[in-house]
Amino acid sequence: MDLDESMKPYFIEIASRTGGLLISDAIQRKYGFIMNEESFRVQLGLPFCASCVTDKLYGYLSILPKRGRIDKYDINTIANNSNVISFFTSYKSGDYIDAQSESTDNIGLLLFEIDQRKTLLEQVEYWTLF
Repeated sequence: MDLDESMKPYFIEIASRTGGLLISDAIQRKYGFIMNEESFRVQLGLPFCASCVTDKLYGYLSILPKRGRIDKYDINTIANNSNVISFFTSYKSGDYIDAQSESTDNIGLLLFEIDQRKTLLEQVEYWTLF
């Protein structure tokens, strides 16, 4: 925030929000740049700089909560899957949770990659049903 000559306050927004959850992680792996850094660079008039593009596909899922007890939540099977890059959770089987109240509430976040043998939709369906 700053003040103009008449002492009227005004705001200057240098950068706006980029995607949350694991969107920026997936884009960084696929295209080789960090969304927040490149957004800032472009807004300053600096050239866009992507370092690499890969043929692999990346996806992420947010495991959404609903009120109840978590049953059959096999953390090791998820974390040790060869397609899983990262998996974050604060829960385990047997824990009780509340219903989702914020858009960022989740039981876990999962970032995965796939190769040419599987499609992105098959992986999303697999992890959703898992």
